[in-house]
Amino acid sequence: MKNFKTILLVSFFCISGYFILQTQAHQTPIVVEDTPWRLVYAHDAQGKATRGNKTHLINAVRNGFPVRVGWGVNFRSGSGGIEHVTDAKFLSIHRGEVFGQVEPIIRQRPFPDKPGIRLDAEKLRTWRAIFGTTGETRTAGKGSSKEGYSRRPMYWYVKASNAQLQTSVVPDLRK
Repeated sequence: MKNFKTILLVSFFCISGYFILQTQAHQTPIVVEDTPWRLVYAHDAQGKATRGNKTHLINAVRNGFPVRVGWGVNFRSGSGGIEHVTDAKFLSIHRGEVFGQVEPIIRQRPFPDKPGIRLDAEKLRTWRAIFGTTGETRTAGKGSSKEGYSRRPMYWYVKASNAQLQTSVVPDLRK
């Protein structure tokens, strides 16, 4: 009888330990602090892929990984341009495309003839934008009634490992 209780007790602890380990394996958070930012997807102004994989970007959005978008602007004068990269804070997946809205900023003005950027401090006008893997950029600003629209090449960065981008841990949220 004593051996039966011992065997039963050992079996209980082994089975409990197995289930605890399995549960912990599924609850272990994905650590991204030590993961470098990586370029996952790039496209031209028409939204045609030039590098990477859009599915990996979509998986990153569904998996909740941080996303950044990068783009450039040529000066109207033809004397150069400027490049920007910022966090996409509000992300949407719509009809197989990713759209990222960036947080409002105070508008800035690069000096066209020398290195330097100044804030639009006089009016403190703010600027907002939504960037899409379609190549479209839509902008709006406080202090300006005009909505902006343009097409441009973009780079999309994700803070995740290649393995973490292979699949989505959650299904399409519309279903």
